[in-house]
Amino acid sequence: SRFLHSIEGMLHSFGENYMSSEMLFKVQSDDIKKIAERESCVIVGRCSDYVLRNHENMISVFFTATMEDRIRRVASRLAISEDEAIERINHEDRNRASYYNCFTGKEWGRAESYTFCINTSFFESEEQVVDAILKLIK
Repeated sequence: SRFLHSIEGMLHSFGENYMSSEMLFKVQSDDIKKIAERESCVIVGRCSDYVLRNHENMISVFFTATMEDRIRRVASRLAISEDEAIERINHEDRNRASYYNCFTGKEWGRAESYTFCINTSFFESEEQVVDAILKLIK
């Protein structure tokens, strides 16, 4: 909620509903850094691996899965057809890659950018993925 209040304040300071991508990235990055300095946390996305790259206790995880598993999961979760799921996945992947590549100067999804890369297709449940990550961290 603090993050949303930061954005709302920035929007009002312009007197209109406009915030550049660069400004949004700056606000998000500042909030991510403040949270990580204050407490242990899990941050999903927002280039947090890059934003916290100099944080001594930062561990980054990139999740991937086979396209078949991704299609099945998205179609089921959103109650859409497989074709719609494919379209959605491709659209989201393009957006994520564009955002990450733009603000980090790195390539989204490349293993060298992360502490761990995990193919969730090899696990039967999300709980198993969490257990694996906890074991890797220990």
